[in-house]
Amino acid sequence: MSILSIRRFVKVVFGIAFAAAVSTTSLVHAQSFDVGLSIDTVVPQDAFADHVEENGYGLSARGFFRPGNLPFKIGIEIGYALYGSAHREEPFSLTVPDVTVRVVRYNQILRANLVCRLQQWYGRFAPYLDGSVGFNYLWTTTSAQSSDFHVGFASSTNLEDSAPAYGVGGGVMVRLYHAQEKDITFSLDTGIRYQVGGEADYLTEGADVLIGGTDVPYGTRTSETDFLLGRLGVVVSF
Repeated sequence: MSILSIRRFVKVVFGIAFAAAVSTTSLVHAQSFDVGLSIDTVVPQDAFADHVEENGYGLSARGFFRPGNLPFKIGIEIGYALYGSAHREEPFSLTVPDVTVRVVRYNQILRANLVCRLQQWYGRFAPYLDGSVGFNYLWTTTSAQSSDFHVGFASSTNLEDSAPAYGVGGGVMVRLYHAQEKDITFSLDTGIRYQVGGEADYLTEGADVLIGGTDVPYGTRTSETDFLLGRLGVVVSF
């Protein structure tokens, strides 16, 4: 799917979520707190996609508070994703070349956002529209592990950087179960968000650089850090 098609699709989803959320029909009881966990897919966009060829996969957690019975929530969201990894075998040292270690590298991104959500329940469904502001933190670590058991004994952070970010997204929650006695609801949550990230330095695979007289298979890139985020998770409301 082209970037233009993705953006058109995102706009349609946002429009549907917004139209449903501001409607005044079928209003049901609004609970005050949401706590959720999800599995995420991070799809790099624009300049970020030019350097990062793989999608990222990870987890995120979020919590929301609804003031009164308003169709509005405010909350925080923290997410982690791995957007690239590689491993190789190397001699333990120049003096012990017949013992090898496993060298593993992970490219990672952490996002933290303040999120405002417009949402309303209609029967079993609760479409929503999100706006977020926060930051992206990108870092790469390399560790040495035993070749047989993959137990790490040394590690370094090769590069780290952060950039401001903001985004807009939408989705829908589907009620799975409601415990009336305790007024607790369990729901399925699926959504997307386009996150615009500022310029940051980060490492990618495939561009050899010289460190300590040795070529290592990664290089530093600099670009904006935009990505499309998709998630599927569960939410507990109370």
